[in-house]
Amino acid sequence: MDPLSVIHVKECGRATIDSPIGARQYSVVYYDMVTTPLHPVRVGGRVRCHRLSSILAPPDTPERYISKRPEVVGEVIAIRGMEKDTTEFVVRNQNTSTTTKFAYLTVPHVPGVTVQLTWLQRAVRFLLTRFLPRIKWIAIRSKAAIVNETGGHMDLATGDEMHDIYEA
Repeated sequence: MDPLSVIHVKECGRATIDSPIGARQYSVVYYDMVTTPLHPVRVGGRVRCHRLSSILAPPDTPERYISKRPEVVGEVIAIRGMEKDTTEFVVRNQNTSTTTKFAYLTVPHVPGVTVQLTWLQRAVRFLLTRFLPRIKWIAIRSKAAIVNETGGHMDLATGDEMHDIYEA
């Protein structure tokens, strides 16, 4: 079984999906990864997305974020798109307590660090590199301080509460 990667994300948008067989409306959420994960994201891997909200920080200090309870926990099922600097993955949400069915997770493309591609995916990316557009760039917050909703600090690897402040 694959390890569960904790991904700290910023929400970029949300779209509603109508269900043809029921009255319940589902949604798709769009996320950008903002910290380096312990394990690179890959198709077939499992992720838990912790949405971050900015906290006002004094000047000359690291950015501060509150990590919300994970809404999306599930398996990465596909690559939705590629650009020069990013790769977008599709996550099937297995958290039944939310109406979110899928998450589109945009990841800065740093091979072996933020993304892990198969040899075939790497070959396709290599062949298409000169044709891929440079539309979006996502900054990795390397000095961000992250606390969870209850005021405890987050552990990078597990997303669990810890005693010392976590700096991404």
